[in-house]
Amino acid sequence: MSPDDIGAWVCLVLIYITLPIYVVLVAKSCFENLRHPLLRGLAWKVRCACSRAWGTLTRRLHISREEDKVNSNDCNAEAAVEEIVDWMNLETVRYALFGVSPFAAVNLMAEVILTHGDWNNYSKTGQFRIYHSHILTLLMILICATICLIWRSQPGRVIRSFFNIFVLVRLCMMLFKYKSVYHLLFDRTDVLAFRFAMSFATGQPGLTAVLNLVYTALSCHVYKGWVANTPETSTLFGPDSVIEFVCQEFNVCFLIILVGWVADMRVFSQARTLIEIKASRATHSSLLMLLSTVCDVVVQLDADFRLVENGERLAAMLLQGAERSLKGICFEDFLFEAADKERLKKHVGRLRNGILGDLGMAIPIHVRMRDSTGCALEVELVHSTYEHPDGRLHHFLGLREVIDMQDSTPLVSQDRGLTQGAALAARSVNSQ
Repeated sequence: MSPDDIGAWVCLVLIYITLPIYVVLVAKSCFENLRHPLLRGLAWKVRCACSRAWGTLTRRLHISREEDKVNSNDCNAEAAVEEIVDWMNLETVRYALFGVSPFAAVNLMAEVILTHGDWNNYSKTGQFRIYHSHILTLLMILICATICLIWRSQPGRVIRSFFNIFVLVRLCMMLFKYKSVYHLLFDRTDVLAFRFAMSFATGQPGLTAVLNLVYTALSCHVYKGWVANTPETSTLFGPDSVIEFVCQEFNVCFLIILVGWVADMRVFSQARTLIEIKASRATHSSLLMLLSTVCDVVVQLDADFRLVENGERLAAMLLQGAERSLKGICFEDFLFEAADKERLKKHVGRLRNGILGDLGMAIPIHVRMRDSTGCALEVELVHSTYEHPDGRLHHFLGLREVIDMQDSTPLVSQDRGLTQGAALAARSVNSQ
């Protein structure tokens, strides 16, 4: 028995072992949450299980799980980014495997059925068709998916490296098993699909680049040999077909390498963004808690000085009713007059230019705001900024009312029937 025959028999045995295990694990993952009595909706459970199967296999990335892993204060930001990148790459491989594995299982089942004919014709053909196609690659995908279903905390880099090397080495071996140059050309679509999948799914652009360069060089060598041994290829494809084939292969190779590097950069960018968002949320919570302890009202403004929240406490302080939403309203519209707006702009400008930041503390200013009765309300304003995940500078304003009854002046005229005493009485009733 030749080595190819031994490999074919081993491949066939692995298919018969892996397929039942994979089917059982998929069924278990679909039905593991169905613990209700059968008589209370067996048909409904089966329908739910069938509709849930695809979602179970192709589950999305849950970045929130990784946030718990980077809470340690001992690791720096770069170590946290590396950890998240490794986890995201592993989840990408798992997601790709779970998405492709059902189709691989169907192809393997069909191949097993067709292989029975090869058993009967083995004495005539001398080989199994199963060993001379991409079935071995599909079998490896199914084995890796089965391992991921069983072993949920496997080492990511080892699995990705092994899978990447296996697929590309298998493709290189297939180059020397083609029976004609037409087989090489017709098989390029499947080969390109595998190579592109490996470039962005494994998260190892360096290893993928080396393997793709090796495959490109071997494919050009094999094609040149076929052209030299097959004179009719020059007639069909032209005398310069070798040069055209080499140019196409290397162009595709560089494109695959570029896709791998871009995908890797994207993962690193997402990881850094996750760290920045996490740090921004921590800063946001700390600053909000600190301002809330010393101020009556704390509002958050966007880069255009518009409220990003409903601002119920600000609405209550301005006698506009706690139910009214102030979201999207410019904060300067609540100031009493142009002088207060100019004072706030100068204060914010000095903070942006670093004049106040060098003091190491927030300097409060006094401005007047206008309530719903038209009276001026003097407040002490504390301003702070933080960088939002969108890259723009957002603002926190802490407001504390300054009680000074003599400074309250009506904004409306007497002909509207509202006096200063009525405005103050309305404020006292609302405060009670």
